[in-house]
Amino acid sequence: MIDAPSRPILSDFRHSFPSSTNALEPDFRHIRNVFEQSCNDRQSGVGGIEIELLTEGDTVDTTMFTGKDGLLVFEAESAKTEGYWTKTNVDGERVMLWNAPKSNYGKVDEDETLSYDFTTDESGRYSFALHSGRVKSVMNGSDRYHNGVDGAERTDTGNDAYVGVVDVETGEYIKEPTKLYTGLGSADRDLKWGTTFEDSSGHYSATVDLEAGKEYRLEVTGRSDGYALDRITLNKGTALRDDEVAESVKSSPTPEDPAAADPTYVAAQEESIEPVEEDDGDDSMFSSFFGFFDGFFDSIASLFGGGNDDDEAVAETTQDDPGPTERVTVADTLSWVLPVTEILDDTMPTGDDEEEEEFVV
Repeated sequence: MIDAPSRPILSDFRHSFPSSTNALEPDFRHIRNVFEQSCNDRQSGVGGIEIELLTEGDTVDTTMFTGKDGLLVFEAESAKTEGYWTKTNVDGERVMLWNAPKSNYGKVDEDETLSYDFTTDESGRYSFALHSGRVKSVMNGSDRYHNGVDGAERTDTGNDAYVGVVDVETGEYIKEPTKLYTGLGSADRDLKWGTTFEDSSGHYSATVDLEAGKEYRLEVTGRSDGYALDRITLNKGTALRDDEVAESVKSSPTPEDPAAADPTYVAAQEESIEPVEEDDGDDSMFSSFFGFFDGFFDSIASLFGGGNDDDEAVAETTQDDPGPTERVTVADTLSWVLPVTEILDDTMPTGDDEEEEEFVV
């Protein structure tokens, strides 16, 4: 059992509860992990964790990082916290720590992914550099030691993540999630730069080809338990190892003109507009009621196979998706009559009771 800290727990953990109660268990699990990390951090003198719960209706950040002169810089904590990712401090820097129960080798879990939307101003080949380290205190035995807790400490764990890039327009990867590692040796809580991909073909420089003006999404997915990410640089040309350069600014994408993108858009919009009859100058309020009943009795007639063919044509033009069809009965339609006659009582000349009863039926 974990002893609760004697003071409020502080950090920037952000999590949004789902509306479905069936999915709450994983969310409570995430919060439990955050509290556990908070207590570990407090014992090690790092600090605690503050939990901020986001509810439905909170605003969503639609801005994206914008490259300048072929350079993009992302602070790791700018991403929304997902899965076992938590915020903490390592080597004097705010980092995102992947504090999973165990490492996730050979599988890319989208629920454990940090995302950064971006665009750049220059086309070309860009190089990745990840400023990262490991936190041994949160690593499980098999990840930290050879042959369990009795072996020597490992140097090949707690030092990597999966990195991929998505073309936002197509939803396809232009760089499949690939292990990107940092050579840390036996270091603990010491941040260094990693610039190398590793897959079945071997080791090679971490690069990706980008086009100016296109929208992309950088994804960093948890792989090694205890991996801590501080920042990412994506530079046209050689990798930039700079922990002082400012983070790239964020801006909102320019909305695309639907008419420019699709020439048929304007025509479709014009077809969907119902013609409006011009006012002939008659200011009598009775004309509006008579017009209502004209349509009202047309709807009743349509229940029995009749109706106005022109009105049906307009309905087909103006309704893109009528949705599920509900069964309408004569009783349903006649239920409109009572409130309408109440309105008429206040607006129309008073007649005898027998005429009103004949009208109501």
